[in-house]
Amino acid sequence: MNFEVKNFRKHTETATDRQERVAWWSQEKLRQAKIMVIGAGALGNEVVKNLALLGVGHILIVDFDTIELSNLSRTALFRHADLGKRKAPVAALRAQELCVEPSAKVEAIDGDVVWEVGLGVYRQMDLVLGCLDNVEARLSANRACLLTDKPFIDGGIRGFAGSVYVFAPPFDCCFSCTTTKRERNAAGGRYDSCFQIIRRNYSEGRMATVQVTSAMIAALQVEQALKWLHGRLPQSGFRLQYDGGGDTPYFDMTPIRRRQHCECENRQPLTEISSLPGAEETITLAESLALLRAAGMHEPVLKFPSSFVPFLFCGECGQNTRLMKPIYRLANEEVQCAHCRAIGARESLQLMRLGDSMDVSDPLMEDYAEAIWQTPLRALGFPRRHVMLAQDGYGESFYYELSD
Repeated sequence: MNFEVKNFRKHTETATDRQERVAWWSQEKLRQAKIMVIGAGALGNEVVKNLALLGVGHILIVDFDTIELSNLSRTALFRHADLGKRKAPVAALRAQELCVEPSAKVEAIDGDVVWEVGLGVYRQMDLVLGCLDNVEARLSANRACLLTDKPFIDGGIRGFAGSVYVFAPPFDCCFSCTTTKRERNAAGGRYDSCFQIIRRNYSEGRMATVQVTSAMIAALQVEQALKWLHGRLPQSGFRLQYDGGGDTPYFDMTPIRRRQHCECENRQPLTEISSLPGAEETITLAESLALLRAAGMHEPVLKFPSSFVPFLFCGECGQNTRLMKPIYRLANEEVQCAHCRAIGARESLQLMRLGDSMDVSDPLMEDYAEAIWQTPLRALGFPRRHVMLAQDGYGESFYYELSD
């Protein structure tokens, strides 16, 4: 195998000296790169560690889990003293210490990637690395990458085996193409079947994993990311497979074919996105609509990213129970009548859901409307840097992102 290196007769040694000797290497490309890593478990730890040591300039880590004892044997960034802490901020702190690029920045989002990471976050990235353990989160990240035209390189591990999926624009296929109908239907398994509320204690089961496998798959993932950043990825839409559990290690590369009627078949990336001043944490629903009107929109209606639930109605006693939460932030124990305490009589309970700002004007919302109008978008369920969908009085759709 031929391997070309640069001529380094006159060179001041740096922390990245050896990798910069690769003929096609551009450390500046890595210094300018913005990479999102979704998942900070065994695989995510290895991926983040690799990116930090390579000198990537901006790393964003997304996770909403806590550090457990079983994580310690499979994660280079966590310690015993970290038990019970949130994964994303701890991983970001330790990765920042590892960064060989002095100007590098490692940030964290402690949140659920399905509900709490807006398309505006993806738009800021150069590529996305998935280090996830469930299909729902993978499909969510995949969809966001399709809409924002960002490469999605996903990894998965099981025992001594693992896979890396590589998808990049123009997306002849995507991660959803690799799933079965059964897997897609089961993707929402963590939700209560009656009300579609997240089951807080839901567990999909713990797969057997070994640290050496996560190191291997993470290395393959980051290698593909490096190739893409340098314009050296010859193709996309393929799966790299590795199995080290047998007598002979097994490697294979398989092209992926587009699934019929997959969402990537007629994908339309969001390109016409306007900017509005403000941030989800502070700007209210009423203020958002006022900004849309000031931008020239006629009778704007703002779509909620998920159902917002002002109250619960009990058919047993006819009373309302105030909730004022987006549905994904509701816990099962909150879905009960505060008056007759008819716990278990769920057939008599009804969640009153809002899908957009027009629903707030419904007469049923009379007792809650004013509070909803004055609620910041973040509390209404709008994720960080959400790309908002608004419709005018003529039914035409527009997209906006808050700029602060």
